[in-house]
Amino acid sequence: MPLPSRPTAPLGVREIAGWSLKVYGIAAHDPVPRSSLVAAALEHAADVLPATQPGHGFVIAHEARAWARHTDDPAAYLADVFSSR
Repeated sequence: MPLPSRPTAPLGVREIAGWSLKVYGIAAHDPVPRSSLVAAALEHAADVLPATQPGHGFVIAHEARAWARHTDDPAAYLADVFSSR
């Protein structure tokens, strides 16, 4: 059974830690994901990208259903996502 489609949107290019990153959003309900989730995704990218090797890349801020557990703390949501790998 295919998953229902989600609104996706290009959110521009951001310069972070010497990297040029295209940012995309996948929203759960609105046309774009919450700005706090996008900010948390960019903050995480700044923490994990190697500053000694700048380049080009992309960030996808994906607002999943599990987001509802962390509506006040997008960083906690990201920590859940990355710690479950």
